[in-house]
Amino acid sequence: MKNVLKCKIARELLQEKSNISNQQNKSSSWIIDQKEYIKKIIDAIPYPFYVIDLNYVISLANATAKKMKILEGQLCYQATHKSDKPCSGEHGCPLRAVSVSKMSVCVEHVHYELNGKKRFVEVYGAPILNDRGEVVQLIESSIDITERKETEAAVQTIFRSISETIGQDFFNQVTRNLCEWLGADLVLAAKLINKKHVQVLSMISKGQVLDNYKFAYADTPFEHTLKNNYSYYKEGLSKEFPKAKIFQNNKYAGYLGVAILDKQGKPIGVMCAFSSRSFILPQQAKEVMQILAVRASSEIQRKHYEDKLNELSITDDLTGLRNRRGFFMLAEHQLKVAKRSKVTTAIFFIDLDNMKKINDENGHLEGDKALITVAEILKKIFRESDIIARIGGDEFAVFAMNVSKTNAEMLRKRIHATLKACDMKKRSSVKISVSIGISFYNALAKCGLIGTLLTKADRAMYAQKRKLKNL
Repeated sequence: MKNVLKCKIARELLQEKSNISNQQNKSSSWIIDQKEYIKKIIDAIPYPFYVIDLNYVISLANATAKKMKILEGQLCYQATHKSDKPCSGEHGCPLRAVSVSKMSVCVEHVHYELNGKKRFVEVYGAPILNDRGEVVQLIESSIDITERKETEAAVQTIFRSISETIGQDFFNQVTRNLCEWLGADLVLAAKLINKKHVQVLSMISKGQVLDNYKFAYADTPFEHTLKNNYSYYKEGLSKEFPKAKIFQNNKYAGYLGVAILDKQGKPIGVMCAFSSRSFILPQQAKEVMQILAVRASSEIQRKHYEDKLNELSITDDLTGLRNRRGFFMLAEHQLKVAKRSKVTTAIFFIDLDNMKKINDENGHLEGDKALITVAEILKKIFRESDIIARIGGDEFAVFAMNVSKTNAEMLRKRIHATLKACDMKKRSSVKISVSIGISFYNALAKCGLIGTLLTKADRAMYAQKRKLKNL
């Protein structure tokens, strides 16, 4: 009986021991599974993640860390930044502290890839504590910020280069720096001049400044950018816009464009970059170009107001023609062109007859109407490229390039005939007539000054007046 009881007790003890052993095995298995599970989790982290003990030895590293030569068993500072000293201020790896608290720290570091290439990283660190609250290990994870740092440096360079520039210098600096930073084949800035055309302000390709010109933007990526304020094509640009003339000589694949907006958010221009290959953009490329577009908007509008003021300063208020200052400024420039081109140029000096009599007998309002009538007739008879001006009270001047003496005489007769027909049509008591003198410049002419040519035309005009009075 006693033996049976002993056997029963023995079996129960063995069973209990077996259960304990099974539980221990399950616990051990669970621990192993848990470690594998944790390892899989940290291997899935796309950033370098590793654990460091108090002796700076890496005890655990994920797959991404290992790719960056951060290996288990190594001293962390030797693995991450090729230094024989820990990061305690004794070497230059930590660049700056981003944030520091009791339970975490974030600093900028320099790390190295397997090929020795330097990378900038943000390192996030947090302690592992034991039951007594003591630090036993340190968890670190790092995010590569190299591209961000390069972008920041590039942006700083761009903004430094344009900080004190205005006008054409500003646009040239912007397009040149963007071309280099984006790795683009061509960068340009352009302004809208009407509902169909844009005028290029600056265009850079392969470091060379290209000629500015205007073109129709329909069926081009510019149209899409102006409509949506932003466009990006990584590739396939030529196929997307097959009718675009800008691609006739260049097969561009990639494109980035932002609209230049005025204060009301209305498009007034475009800033864009082209690439002949797949266009991979740096970080913040869109944002940087949009910031530059804001400055470009200010420059376009500043130039618009400046041009408007200049236009007013060289325009006659009554007739809308150039005034004396405008005539001399523009005619002197055109005379230089005539000299280089060796073409005959005519200067017309036109005087409204009996202006004092018109004012005295009919009032200054009728005198103004007479001046406006002459101005309108001159605009109809002469070309848009000719410079037509009211240079005095009742005096007009016209600078016409590539006009022979025969053509000049025909123009004189046409002015007289048109004024006569105008008088007959209006049947007004105020009869309008003019006296016209003409001088010429050609390659053989000794005189090459606008003032001298205008004086000669003035004398010819008075000679005609005397001739008509003697008839």
